[in-house]
Amino acid sequence: MSDETARTIASYDRYSAAFASALGNASLGAELDQFACMLPDGGLVLDAGAGPGHYTLALAARGLVPVPLDLSIEMLRVARDYGLDRPVLADLCRLPFGRGRFDGVWASASLLHLPRTALPGALAELRRVVRLGGALYCSLKEGEGEAWVSSPAGGERFFVYYREDELDRLLAESGWAIVGGYLNPGRSHDWINRFCRAV
Repeated sequence: MSDETARTIASYDRYSAAFASALGNASLGAELDQFACMLPDGGLVLDAGAGPGHYTLALAARGLVPVPLDLSIEMLRVARDYGLDRPVLADLCRLPFGRGRFDGVWASASLLHLPRTALPGALAELRRVVRLGGALYCSLKEGEGEAWVSSPAGGERFFVYYREDELDRLLAESGWAIVGGYLNPGRSHDWINRFCRAV
């Protein structure tokens, strides 16, 4: 685990209640609906970087079977408090699942905490655990460079920013075909949204 990842996870662990409250205000209803339409009813979905599990619950409400995964044990404890009984503690770069296990992956605002050099490996790992033709939704912040950002919830988190063409190239090189995407406005950076199929 990189130093950037370890320090970011330490912030999530220490201030888990505050982050859970802040993350609960996020809404990606249109993105969740579009992602669900890409999957069969009852499809098995990895919520990669699930945090307290808000999106895990939203995916389940859309008829999917989500598996919440995060590297912060305290955030997963919050997820248990929300009624998620089998959260998985694991690193996005080393997933504890077999090849083709999932119908899709939901990766909202999680990959952006990885060092830039780690993203290709993480995208390849996500592709490994998704069946051929399976779906991926991911969102990252648009921009250049990287930064440590202090949060109102507490602590500092590491962020890496991407241009759309860079992210699109990395997705393609990792076995993902982009089938949709756009930018959403954010407070400090726009959000890159991508919908993909495993090829």
